[in-house]
Amino acid sequence: MNEGDKLGKVVKKGYGEINRDVKKGYAKIDEKVKKGYAKIDEKVKKGYAKIDKEVKQGYKEIDKKVRQDSKQIGKKLKRNPEIKSRVRIRKWVWWALAGLVFIGLIFLGIFIYNSLTIDGPYDVEQMTAEQQEEANNLFIENKGTFVCDSDIYNCGDFENQSEAQGIFIECGGPENDIHRLDADGNGIACEGLPK
Repeated sequence: MNEGDKLGKVVKKGYGEINRDVKKGYAKIDEKVKKGYAKIDEKVKKGYAKIDKEVKQGYKEIDKKVRQDSKQIGKKLKRNPEIKSRVRIRKWVWWALAGLVFIGLIFLGIFIYNSLTIDGPYDVEQMTAEQQEEANNLFIENKGTFVCDSDIYNCGDFENQSEAQGIFIECGGPENDIHRLDADGNGIACEGLPK
């Protein structure tokens, strides 16, 4: 082995030792840094906890003071006759408005019920042959004068059942009861109207 090879081995060995020592140094530094961060983090958490506790205590004290002041102001206001009368008036106004709204809702409900209800169920046998003939004649006399493409007629629009039956038949009868004149589907329109 020549001198160059010996020198190379020594250098490699030296580098290996230096590298090992550097790694150990980094490991020690890293460990110390982690411990330092942990201590700082712990101190910060304790500080935040202490501040949070003080803030909560402050809020409790402020809340207590506000409640006491509100009670005192409320007592003073309750003794004031002008404010008492205003409060009474406001209560009466609100109750009056609530009553009006309630009454309005009742009337709206009655209106909707009356507009949606159709005369009750009847027997097919109630329509006599004479009434059927009268309805057919009315249909023949007024052919083409009825509106059958939209729902515009109600039972209340007719003077008698025969008129309603004529439009019912004109517009397609039970197969096309667009005006909903035959509530029970028995082929007789507006059975509650006079004959």
